[in-house]
Amino acid sequence: MPTHQWRQYAGILPTIESFINFTSAYGYQMKTFEAYFFTATILEWKMLLRQDKYKNILLDSMRFLVQEERVSIHGFVLMDNHIHLL
Repeated sequence: MPTHQWRQYAGILPTIESFINFTSAYGYQMKTFEAYFFTATILEWKMLLRQDKYKNILLDSMRFLVQEERVSIHGFVLMDNHIHLL
């Protein structure tokens, strides 16, 4: 997906910075160079990722973050209503 198309979704996807700020507010702190198990679910467990076009938005976003060296993804499982990342 070209960058200009990816940017239209950037406003609805959480950034790693917002995740760090969110967890810090609750007393948790992510540390650099440590592995984390991360799960994101869709509100009310709706099957919004059933169609490949929506899964591809997440895959393209993860690919972009890895290419830009913003995150390291060691493994992931993408399902119709949630995702697991290492």
